Amino acid sequence: MNSNMNNNTTIVIIVVIIFCISISISGGVGYYLTTKKTDNKSSTSQTTSVPTTSAPTTSAPTTSAPTTPAPTTPAPTTAAPTTAAPTTAAPTTPEYFSIKHNSGKCVHPLGGSANPGNDTPLVVYDGCGEDRIRFTLTPSGSIKHKTSGMCVHPLGGSANPGNDTPLVFYNACDDPKIKFEFLSNGSLRHVSSGKCVHPKGGSATPGNDNRLVLYDGCGEDRLKFTKSI
Repeated sequence: MNSNMNNNTTIVIIVVIIFCISISISGGVGYYLTTKKTDNKSSTSQTTSVPTTSAPTTSAPTTSAPTTPAPTTPAPTTAAPTTAAPTTAAPTTPEYFSIKHNSGKCVHPLGGSANPGNDTPLVVYDGCGEDRIRFTLTPSGSIKHKTSGMCVHPLGGSANPGNDTPLVFYNACDDPKIKFEFLSNGSLRHVSSGKCVHPKGGSATPGNDNRLVLYDGCGEDRLKFTKSI
């Protein structure tokens, strides 16, 4: 009886041991299989890359800043020399006037001719404004009669005539010894001698046909002569 019990016990123990070994082996195999599967999945996830599609990128438009060109300095140019066309000065119209004494009388040729002969005396007489008693002062300073073209001379043509030398008409102009000038004080002076024009006798109110002469002294009212246009 005891021997049978011992045998049974032994058998139970062996069965238990075999069961445990089986359990143990089954667990190890399962662990191995589980681990292997995990390793395979990891390897697959590492070696198989999921294809990725890059999103299209749109570059922002760029606006170039405006550029200002650097200023350029033109090369100096040499102009071709030009020859000015000759110009002709327009002829000037002489200013004609009567010569009026302070008494109101004007200078006339003795006898009143519009075309007096050489050595015709100059006198004072009533009446002004007619062409036959108009004169002009030439650029050289001569007193030129309008209608005859003659000029006023000291009788004899001296550059330094003496006192009481009569003034006459003569057919020659633009000579320095017959240059006259109107002074600011109203006198009419012969330039080369320095003498002034006087009514002969020196009257402030000479009569008609009173002759004109050169004489020392200028600046008095009785010696004033003005241009009457």
